[in-house]
Amino acid sequence: MISSTLIKSIQDVMRQDQGVDGDAQRLSQLVWMIFLKILDDTEQELELMTDGYVPAIPAQYQWRAWARDEEGLTGEGLNDFVNNDLFPALRKLSGGTNPRTMIVREAFEDSYNYMKSGTLLRQVINKINSIDFTVRADRHQFNDLYEKLLKDLQSAGNAGEYYTPRALTQFIVEMVRPQLGEVVLDPACGTGGFLANTIDHLRGQVKTPDDEALLQASLRGIEKKQLPHLLCLTNMILHGIDAPTAIRRANTLTRPLRDYGPADRVDVIVTNPPFGGVEEPGVEQNFPQKFRTRETADLFLVLIMRLLKPGGRAGVVLPDGTLFGERGVKTRVKEQLLEECNLHTIVRLPNSVFAPYTTIATNLLFFTKGEPTSEVWYYEHRLPLGVKAYNKTSPIRIEEFDDIREWWGNRVENDHAWRVSIDELKDRGYDLNIHHPTSRITETVRAASVLTDHRSDQHRIDEISESLGELLREMVTGADESDQCVVADNLPEIARISGGADYAWKVVISAALRGQTSHTAGSPSDLVGEGIPIEESGPWDLPETWNWVNLAHLSESVLGKMLDKAKNKGEYRPYLRNTNVRWFGFDLDDLKEMRFEDREFDRYGLLPGDVIVCEGGEPGRAAVWTRDDIDMRIQKALHRIRCNHLLRPEWLVYVLRGFADDGTLKSFFTGIGIKHLTGASLKKIPIPLPPVGEQDQILAMLENVKAGVAELKGALDSQTRLN
Repeated sequence: MISSTLIKSIQDVMRQDQGVDGDAQRLSQLVWMIFLKILDDTEQELELMTDGYVPAIPAQYQWRAWARDEEGLTGEGLNDFVNNDLFPALRKLSGGTNPRTMIVREAFEDSYNYMKSGTLLRQVINKINSIDFTVRADRHQFNDLYEKLLKDLQSAGNAGEYYTPRALTQFIVEMVRPQLGEVVLDPACGTGGFLANTIDHLRGQVKTPDDEALLQASLRGIEKKQLPHLLCLTNMILHGIDAPTAIRRANTLTRPLRDYGPADRVDVIVTNPPFGGVEEPGVEQNFPQKFRTRETADLFLVLIMRLLKPGGRAGVVLPDGTLFGERGVKTRVKEQLLEECNLHTIVRLPNSVFAPYTTIATNLLFFTKGEPTSEVWYYEHRLPLGVKAYNKTSPIRIEEFDDIREWWGNRVENDHAWRVSIDELKDRGYDLNIHHPTSRITETVRAASVLTDHRSDQHRIDEISESLGELLREMVTGADESDQCVVADNLPEIARISGGADYAWKVVISAALRGQTSHTAGSPSDLVGEGIPIEESGPWDLPETWNWVNLAHLSESVLGKMLDKAKNKGEYRPYLRNTNVRWFGFDLDDLKEMRFEDREFDRYGLLPGDVIVCEGGEPGRAAVWTRDDIDMRIQKALHRIRCNHLLRPEWLVYVLRGFADDGTLKSFFTGIGIKHLTGASLKKIPIPLPPVGEQDQILAMLENVKAGVAELKGALDSQTRLN
């Protein structure tokens, strides 16, 4: 029987192994084993149902042969078999009569056994053996736990990669309405959420064996990264796709656009392409000159238009940045979209749909290829009454789309819906970022909302405080009797003090920077072997596996930039210099209201993941640069820090914030004065450096706490306004 306790117990065993470092490796380790177990269970079913069925892999490498016996291989013998026999054999599989064979080979090309202890590996295998994927109940339960694995993957992932909530994938598939016999594609399929919902949607249309064959042949997916691709293959097999050979591992954008011909075109595309990221250099050369950009969302939108058949339909998740009216590539992409396709609907979503991974505002675009757009309907999906923001524990739910489902077939303008003509869009320069013309809810609805909030806020404050207090107690386990423990034990009372929630957040950051959280210690980084000098001491004592290292040795570059007012047209233009930045402290959340245009992004030489420290409306801000979550010009000064492989940019931001909050920063620069922080002096800051795996663990915990603190502050602010 599957349970969340079982999955957690597996992960706990892996944490004891010295070879597995961080959530990403734990998940990768778990997934290849589950893949082989699912493959073997489903193949045993096929062997019983199909005469002469030839298994995908040789008998000695099937799960049942080496893993099923709980008293079988273990210790060094098991590790030797997996590393030196199983993996090499699976990577060298040659094609045969079973199409699954090449799927296995492709899946294991970049899979690895990270576990060093064969004894611990046997413990994990035995726990996986308790799951029987031939049993309907286990398979059904695993579908729910599968989503937890995907969220774990997200917490260990990179910028621009976001787990798409199941409510969104289900709603998009329902509105696009794929039909049996149509070819459905997700060109950036990730772990297969859209394709899984498509299978569920089409199952109701399957009546005969021929119908089932049509379904099996109707899905296509492309994913460029190994772990999501393996998860997608697993997902497809779980959803009854016997041989998901059309789920390929590749980068869709690296093939020249002109090479996609009629044979590549499909009836339906449903996807959430990567956004907030930049493609590798040269990819834009695969597109016509007028569409050349390294912004992934724009390139995918051009590709989708190319891949749809005449009459083909698409449902796509895109960020607000795609809608903005910019004179350049984005405008030309939107102009072609409106000329070649009927963009009939844009659903505007709240910023927190993808929280806590990102607060980038997103939209659902629905269009049909083959006829130009005459008007675009907009529908604003708002947060439910009494909910301030979505989060991990309260995600968007499919039931929230009931109203839009009802409206979809009988469209009228109302407080949520409005339409805009193509002439107005042309007059706006193809700026699709249009909000409701009335821009506010009716007084009756507003009054009802206020009353509901008034009744629920006090209860929400108590619930959030209790939940957050429990989370803090878990985080600071093992810490001395200190501010952290006091805050965790007295959070409901502290929260009601003015600034109490912010104080709690600062205390948590302080504990994290000192290694006083309940994360798992990682293997020490070989800094000496990499030629990186270690500082003998710093502002406080560190755990054994941590080191103090000057920022100069953890960054590829630290640059200062100044925006200088040009003589013509009042534009700001940058030039390099190690300029002074007045450092008065900063707030991570402040920067989310700022944004650079694409041309500024290129001129400043910024890349996703860069840490920027700047003086704008308020001086001394710092944040990880993500390109899409900034909406204001930097007015005065900018420092850019590009971290190397040993330092997560998010960790650096928390370090700088903690230093600024507790006054530590001043002690580093007594000789030059805190008000004159230069690029050169930035390099001298000693950074408390955990191994990268520990950084990832602590950052994931901090994101959970940050979301809880934000929710608590929202409830407190709402109560204050009502009072």
